[in-house]
Amino acid sequence: MITVWCVSHRSAALVHELLASLPSQLVSRIVVLENSGLPSERAILAEVQRSDQRVQPIIYSENLGFGAGMNAIARAEAGRPDDTIWLLNPDTKLQSYGSLDLANLLE
Repeated sequence: MITVWCVSHRSAALVHELLASLPSQLVSRIVVLENSGLPSERAILAEVQRSDQRVQPIIYSENLGFGAGMNAIARAEAGRPDDTIWLLNPDTKLQSYGSLDLANLLE
């Protein structure tokens, strides 16, 4: 299975569309680091998590940027036995044929 890591800065609303494009038979967890610290962004991520239990939000109050945000996720996820980690932007929308190609490639 695949775990998706996603760094968001004031783009939590885009995570809904990202989730819709990630098939549950391929992606088991989605870790989203929101690094704006805005209450409105936290509320959106809480709603996203209620609608999809695969979502694990991490909240930071400052903008770390993509690289440092991914490093923060890596620290939070240390020791997890995930097979494959996929780094995605929140505005990613996986095409249906793309997920099948990826699944075949990983087998």
